[in-house]
Amino acid sequence: MSGRRSTRPRFIRVGRDNRTAVAVATSTSTERPTPSLPGTLQKAIADWEEIGYSVKVGLELEAYVQPDGAGGWQPYTTPRSFVYGTGPTADPAGVIDDIMWTAEDCGFRTESINAEFDEGQFELTLEYDSTLKAVDDIFLFRLLARRSPSNTDST
Repeated sequence: MSGRRSTRPRFIRVGRDNRTAVAVATSTSTERPTPSLPGTLQKAIADWEEIGYSVKVGLELEAYVQPDGAGGWQPYTTPRSFVYGTGPTADPAGVIDDIMWTAEDCGFRTESINAEFDEGQFELTLEYDSTLKAVDDIFLFRLLARRSPSNTDST
């Protein structure tokens, strides 16, 4: 017996320019379920909601920035031990600023983006949100950060 599969968009996020967007969808099937992270997460959310809770999460990324501007990698020279620093002292080339402003232009709600302890290490945190939306957003935000103009040779 063949099952039926359907997909419905949950939200659409604007891209880095006027020509692109990303649709995040939920896919369902009448076939035998296949275990997956999204399905497992949705089940966990439903279980908590069934007993009266609304689950929210905040997610933080730790990153080392190492672009060389020519499509390769080298250490990004920043002051060490400048924990929670921002601005040109912590980010001399403005790489993190590019990520932050691009994220804002794309509708991400950043809570904090700042230097961490080690040279070229940064912390990027989005505001907390409903669990599934927060997970979708952090996945897309990570893609955006990796494709930031300062991190690619497309500038």
